[in-house]
Amino acid sequence: IYPDKDAPQINTIQVGNQSLPTALITDFNVMARRALKDELPGIYTRAAIRAAVKGVAQDQINKNFGALAGLAANIAVAATESNADDRMWRSLPERVFVARAFLPPGDYDVNFTGRPGETSKISVDGRYMVVPVRLYQNKTYLGDLAKFGTVTPAAQVEDKPA
Repeated sequence: IYPDKDAPQINTIQVGNQSLPTALITDFNVMARRALKDELPGIYTRAAIRAAVKGVAQDQINKNFGALAGLAANIAVAATESNADDRMWRSLPERVFVARAFLPPGDYDVNFTGRPGETSKISVDGRYMVVPVRLYQNKTYLGDLAKFGTVTPAAQVEDKPA
């Protein structure tokens, strides 16, 4: 697993006229490498045992049933063996960043990583919001906004009756 050298680094997010600093929450690239390093001894052991069992089985089939049966068994084993499933790690983003801010309700233009001309619009109206964003080299995708709670309207002072 090789790291993506072009993975975006998000230092700030521009929301309206505010520049919000971001913090790196997690780096899945590092986690994937660590998981592979931890699991490698078991992977090597299982592969060695599998190879030894296949070798002994093919030798016995060749001795008892002939070379053609051994070839057929070898083809059957190769056809049924699955590749490693790495979809879990590949579907995750390289890194996760977070930025926090208080924004009054309203519509805002948002720009990530200072990409000129690439702004997205969000509408702030909840007490808490989560804005999922996926950045690629030349494109930004916003997910569905998650809004929690409601904003309590400010108290209105009414004029005294005359």
